[in-house]
Amino acid sequence: MSNINKAVHYANFNYYSKPLSIVNLRKLQIPYPVSLKKIQYKREDVAIQKEAGTFETYIRLSHGMPHASAAMESITRIDQIYTKYDSDYDNSMLEICEQLGLGNNIALLLEMVQIATLFHDTGRLGDGMDLWDEDSGKNCQKYFSDVYLQGPEFKKLSNEQKIKLAKFFGDAVRFKDNQTTFMDLHAAIHPKADYIRQLINMADTLEVIRTRDVFDPSRLPIAKRVSSEVMVKNIIPELVIPHRDKIIEEGRLSRKGRIVYPGFDDSQYIPKPGYDDQKIAASYFKKMQQYDAIVLKIDETNIDEVIGRALQGIKDYIKDYQNHSGFQFSHDGFFSARYHGKLGVNRALFYQRLFESGAVTMDNKVLALHTLLISKEGGRTLKDYVYRGMNQRNSYTVIEQLCAHLSSYGSYNSVQATSIADFANGKSKMDPLPRLEGRKTGPGLG
Repeated sequence: MSNINKAVHYANFNYYSKPLSIVNLRKLQIPYPVSLKKIQYKREDVAIQKEAGTFETYIRLSHGMPHASAAMESITRIDQIYTKYDSDYDNSMLEICEQLGLGNNIALLLEMVQIATLFHDTGRLGDGMDLWDEDSGKNCQKYFSDVYLQGPEFKKLSNEQKIKLAKFFGDAVRFKDNQTTFMDLHAAIHPKADYIRQLINMADTLEVIRTRDVFDPSRLPIAKRVSSEVMVKNIIPELVIPHRDKIIEEGRLSRKGRIVYPGFDDSQYIPKPGYDDQKIAASYFKKMQQYDAIVLKIDETNIDEVIGRALQGIKDYIKDYQNHSGFQFSHDGFFSARYHGKLGVNRALFYQRLFESGAVTMDNKVLALHTLLISKEGGRTLKDYVYRGMNQRNSYTVIEQLCAHLSSYGSYNSVQATSIADFANGKSKMDPLPRLEGRKTGPGLG
C-alpha cells in the first residue's frame, strides 16, 4: 500500500468517519452529537431492489474526507502554479528539502505536504470556525512519528531528524493560518520555510469556495507573491476556476461560489448551489477505491485485508469501551440507546484473539467474522466498528459477499459457528479458540 493510501485509510478510520460532537456558533461551542451523512452507491452486479444492491457508508458532509482529500489532491497543482509564477519557489523548496534531511527528493517532500494537508481537519469537533488547529497539528505530528516516518524510505534518518520532521509538519498544520508563529519556530530551517505552510493553507483556502457565496482569491497566499495581472490572467483561470469545477463535479458546492477579484469577470458563471448526494457518493466511492480505503468486494485477493480491517474496528471498540459501562444514547451521531458492559468487551476481546492468532486458519477466521456479523444476540456496536473498519456500512452487502467467499472453502460448519457464537455471546464457557488453533479444549474464562 502506498504512503498516500495508507494515510487516507488511517485518517478516515481514526478521524473523518467519526461524528462531530460540537455545534459551533462562532466561538460558542455547544456539546451536541452531529449525525454523519449516509451515502449510497449502486452495485453494478446486483439488482437495485435487493437490500444488498448498494454500497453504503457514513461521512462528515462539510469537513470530512471529501473535503480533506480534495485539499490534499490540490497540492500537486498548487506546486505547479508556484513553480510557474514564483521565481523563488523551486530553489527554496530544494534547499528546504535538503535541510530536512531528504536530499533532493522533492517528490517525497511534496508527499509529506499532501499527507499533512490530509490531516488538517482531523482535530475538528464541529463545523464552522476552525477552533481545533492545535489538535489537528497533534494528530498530524503523531501520524508522522508513529506511522509515516517508520517506513523503509526513512531508515537512514536519525531519530532526531524524524522528530524534527514530525514537528515541522505538525506545526505546518497547527499554524496553517498563522505565518508569524510558524516562522518564529522554523525560520532556522530556511528563510522561506513558510512555503510549506503556504501550500497547506492554500489547499484549504481553495476549498472555501464550496461554503461561500463570494470567494475572494486575494486570500490565497500566492496572491501576495504575484501581481494582480498574473492573478487575473493566470492564477484564477488555471487554479481557482478548475478547483471550483472540481467541487461542482463532486457535488460539494453548498453556496454560490462566485469569484470576485478586481479585473476578473465571472459573469458567465451560473451558480447552482446545493449538495448533490449522487455526485458526492459517486466521487467518494471512486476515490476511496482509488486509495484502497474501502472494501467493495470480498474474495481470495483481499480476504487478509478484510480480516485486518475488521480487527482494526474491534481494537478501536475495545479502546473506546474497555473502561465504559452503562447506557450510551448516541452512536455515529444518531440517537440510538444501547447498553455497554462487560459482555460486549469480552466478546470483542475474544474476536481479537481469534483474528490475531496465527494458528487459526483463514477459513475459520472468515467463519468467525460471518458469525459475528449475522449474530442477533447483541454486539450491534461492535459490528458498527467492524463495518467502519471496512468503510462499508451496508451490512447486507458485506454479509452477502462474505457468505459467497465462505462457501469457497467448502460446506458450512454450523457446529463450529454455533460454538463461536455461544462463547462470544456469553452463553457457553467453552472457549472454541484452542480447538480452532489445534490445541486441547477446555473451559474458557467466560
